[in-house]
Amino acid sequence: MFPRLQRVVTDTAQIAEKKFLVKSLKLIVNRDFCVNCGTCMLACPNNVIKAGAPWHTTSVALDPDKCSFCGVCQYMCPTGALQLCIDDEPIKNENLVLVQKKALPELIGEQVVCTNKPVGKDGKPVMAKHYMDGHLKYNKDICQTGCRTCTVTCPTKALYFRRGKAWEQGEVLEFDRTKCIYCGGCAFVCPVAAIEVERTAVNHGKEFNEPFWPKIKQRLMDFRSFAKKEHEQHKAL
Repeated sequence: MFPRLQRVVTDTAQIAEKKFLVKSLKLIVNRDFCVNCGTCMLACPNNVIKAGAPWHTTSVALDPDKCSFCGVCQYMCPTGALQLCIDDEPIKNENLVLVQKKALPELIGEQVVCTNKPVGKDGKPVMAKHYMDGHLKYNKDICQTGCRTCTVTCPTKALYFRRGKAWEQGEVLEFDRTKCIYCGGCAFVCPVAAIEVERTAVNHGKEFNEPFWPKIKQRLMDFRSFAKKEHEQHKAL
């Protein structure tokens, strides 16, 4: 029977595939590149990408039955962890139908090196798109400094712990604003919700067609409430 649906999870990738008689659609998550920031979940126009436990890296769940394989998640992913393929041919961002039809605007921001990620198979470093700005808030009173989940997750090493000084107790979490890309990974994976990321801007070009993009942008801007909701849901499990 067609279409045939398949979901495969390996040590390095998660694959959602839908096969028709003459065409194959495939969405791949590179687990080495993913920082579980939740951007794909917010950007997905059909709300079909779900989260597993928010403190586990690469816990997004792809549903090949509900996915429309539009490529929005690929386009918005800060670390390039998602790849849409048609008939096993990787589709570049600029060739996505929604980009060509200007339903999605150009994302404006510099490319930064993910110093907390291993070098790719081609010997090149993993790069991230820094197209979002914001503020990071940290509640040290509820932080469990021993877990280190935020520092392990942060793709650019913007978060790190230092040894506390004489008047400080234990270790202290530091934040380097010059390195942060505000992907939200640290806030999304923190098991005790000690970190909040409040976005102030999603930087993009002015040319786009209504009404598709504004809704996606608004969800990206509402990351703080999104992360809070996810934490509450998993706390109830």
